[in-house]
Amino acid sequence: MANWRERARAWGLLGLLLGVHVWAHLHWIWTNVTPVGYDLGGHLGRTLEVADVLSTLTPRTLLQAFTLTDYRPPLLYVLAQPFYWLFGVSMDSAQYLNVVLFVVIALLTYDLGRRVFDEWTAWLAVALVAFWPLTAAMTRLFYMENLQTAALLLIVWSLWRTQGFRSRRWSVIWGVALGLGMLAKWTVPPLAALPVLWAMTRAGVWSAVWRGVRRPRLAWRALAVGCVGGAVVTLALYAPNRDLVAGLPLGAWLAVAWFVLWACAFYAFALPPSPAANAVGGLFVGAALASIWYLGRIDFLNELMDAAFGTYGGNYDAFNPLRLRNYTRYFGYLVREHWGVLGTLVVAPVLVWRWWRERWRLSRDAEGARLLWLTVLSAYIALSLPSQEGVRNLVPLLPVLALLAAGALRGVPRRWAQGVALVWLAVFGVQWAMITFDGAAAWRTALPPVWAESGAAQPPASGLSDPGYWIAPDVLSTMTTTTPDVDPLVFGMLISMPNMNRGHYRYLIHTTYPQVELLALTDDGRGGWPGAVRSLWLLTKDGDNDDVESEGQRILREVYANPDGLFPLVFEAFKTYPLPNGETATLWRRTRGHVVMPKFAPTPETAPAASRLAAWLDGHPLMVGTLEHGIWLAVALDLAPERVVLPDAPREETRTLFSLLMPGQEQGVAWLRSDYAPVHTEWLDVDGMWSIWQIWARLDFDREPQPLDATVGNVRLRGWRAPSMRRAGEAVPLVLDWQGEGAGVRASFRLLGEDGRLLAQHDADMTSSPLRSGLFVPPETPPGAYQLGVVLYDAQTGQPLDADQPLVVLGTVHIEAFEGDN
Repeated sequence: MANWRERARAWGLLGLLLGVHVWAHLHWIWTNVTPVGYDLGGHLGRTLEVADVLSTLTPRTLLQAFTLTDYRPPLLYVLAQPFYWLFGVSMDSAQYLNVVLFVVIALLTYDLGRRVFDEWTAWLAVALVAFWPLTAAMTRLFYMENLQTAALLLIVWSLWRTQGFRSRRWSVIWGVALGLGMLAKWTVPPLAALPVLWAMTRAGVWSAVWRGVRRPRLAWRALAVGCVGGAVVTLALYAPNRDLVAGLPLGAWLAVAWFVLWACAFYAFALPPSPAANAVGGLFVGAALASIWYLGRIDFLNELMDAAFGTYGGNYDAFNPLRLRNYTRYFGYLVREHWGVLGTLVVAPVLVWRWWRERWRLSRDAEGARLLWLTVLSAYIALSLPSQEGVRNLVPLLPVLALLAAGALRGVPRRWAQGVALVWLAVFGVQWAMITFDGAAAWRTALPPVWAESGAAQPPASGLSDPGYWIAPDVLSTMTTTTPDVDPLVFGMLISMPNMNRGHYRYLIHTTYPQVELLALTDDGRGGWPGAVRSLWLLTKDGDNDDVESEGQRILREVYANPDGLFPLVFEAFKTYPLPNGETATLWRRTRGHVVMPKFAPTPETAPAASRLAAWLDGHPLMVGTLEHGIWLAVALDLAPERVVLPDAPREETRTLFSLLMPGQEQGVAWLRSDYAPVHTEWLDVDGMWSIWQIWARLDFDREPQPLDATVGNVRLRGWRAPSMRRAGEAVPLVLDWQGEGAGVRASFRLLGEDGRLLAQHDADMTSSPLRSGLFVPPETPPGAYQLGVVLYDAQTGQPLDADQPLVVLGTVHIEAFEGDN
């Protein structure tokens, strides 16, 4: 009777504890409007994709839902669907799943703790893990860590219940738990690897399997059961989904793999009960369940290998088992972001000292304690080796650490144990309050800085979760009401913060604004500068943009640091949003060009000229006849001129000027013809219209005209003038004084190296004297002294007027090294 009352009291206190925490989590979810985190937007978006698939529930759509995601296992997204069906499609509805998983975690922790230790140790472990900040944060945000935690606990708990794999029923449950864990995330099985291996060793599984391998003997009845069971499950999966399976990487071989795995599972459980048969059967059940996605989307391995052992796009340091930090980094995460300095000081010494002193000999707890410590060791190895790292990776281990911490107080005098437990709960309770209630958040600044600091663990409506950051609904509403008939409405996103990023916008776009096409310009390879100019709307912010990658940083420089560039000519600030951190977000609208901007590209005929323009423009101003020309350059060639000049602009003073004009348009720019000479001319097909690309050299000389006395055909060359020095990548103006008969004659100005190699050339008609022309020095030209020369030739035949000595050497020009951005 006393035991019953004690147990009822413990369960009652557990219910009270869970009731308080469930209420607090729901209060947080209902109060919060600003989601915090980068990954949760992607997770939420995938729930919507699965929801679209499961709008009609059939065997086909079920398999499609389980094979829809190509990198992350699908269980989280599938489990979110009942909450959408019950409460409607919203971020809050999806987050209710994690509240339910929190209850599952608490119940599994409690039951495992009371079986390994006792009721009160189990209750203290649940209280600890519930108050720890990252447990609370993962319950309130839509991440997959709560699912991983529940899956790991289910594996360890069911493993304990198998009684060394003597129980067939619990072995099946353990196998199902293993499969669900793999479908939760690939990291779950490695976290449980050592306790599973230990349990199988203790049960004599390996020796039995080895005997079976050495002396194989088939049980024909079990084989028949296995083949029939495997065939039934495989047909149920494959028959209604043949065309879907054919489109997966393994194709029809997937059905063969399913048959083998399920047949082995049925075969093992059809054998006479034994620890070896039960353990092997459970393993095959887990593998068969997991194979629906792991073999169905086996192409996930390419990305996983990069994430686990590569750099994953430069986000991690590549795999290196000799790097010392690999083996210390998670201790830092535990102190800084999970427990805090004060929490670590009150928990870690007791946990380590007590368990070290007892050395696995806490009376009857030894076997259970070993199972828990092996889980910790397995997690340490599994997390230390890969390249990928993150504070959330420790979350699945928190209930195990809580059980070990609470278990460390067993054998301590009761009053001392109660005192230590109260100190633990007080410290972590204060931390929990600071991230649960906005009023308590101010304690963090008032109290010493000894608390856990995590970007994910935030109060519901202050700090990073301040409602002032939640501008997404207004941004999307403003765009769609201002330009209601545009589809697709291209929207460039250039803000990357934990509380303002593309994932949050994509969720709203999927649910409410399907006409919006979001370009994630914060990441490299997602559109860059051409994507920004194609966007009808663009969202940026000033201040700290360190999380924006290099291509996005280039766009931000054009927005905020280049008042003479293209951006201010084609975009206008439509609306601004003051943010709680003092920065300002700006919604820009493009006012020039097509509303829906196509992805321009040069035609094959003009592609070489376009490539030269892209290579040579660096650092020089560009005159465009129309802003559409500038837009074409940005979208087709990814060019952002340092300065954009319009034909009606004031006189330019630059030494080298580029222009992209309609034929004859240069005639309307008086100062262009009077102050500059054309040194390069080509034609470009700009969005279906032929335009002239030219380079102009300012008639700016640092030396006097040079005399020349040379006769070529009927033309007498009397003098020339050119600057003494230019940089590579600049235009060299050249004036040639001549007299005679120039009709039908062209002058070819040339830049020659010491060995006579031709480095640059420009040809011009000899229509008047003096002839103002020049040439453009390619940026790759090495520094040094070069010869300037001219060849006169017949415009019709192309033959030099003086076939014996065609080149007339004019003089030298010194070329300095190129200085540009490329």
